[in-house]
Amino acid sequence: KTRRLRGSSALRGPAVLTPSVLEAAQGLLDEGGSPSEVARQLGLKYDTVQKAIGARRLHRFVKKKMTAPRPALR
Repeated sequence: KTRRLRGSSALRGPAVLTPSVLEAAQGLLDEGGSPSEVARQLGLKYDTVQKAIGARRLHRFVKKKMTAPRPALR
């Protein structure tokens, strides 16, 4: 209520990314899920998942590329 008197337009709600939600989200990302799929499955906003990735609270699954071995230098 005090914030509203000072001109703030909206108050923040409770934290959405609790440790259990972060763990579930990371599990889905590790299985190859996209941020939009993770958000949809966990009932989160896409932006919330993207911000967590940007803040390094979550990390995307990166499939390692198979490359041909390099020839030895002579």
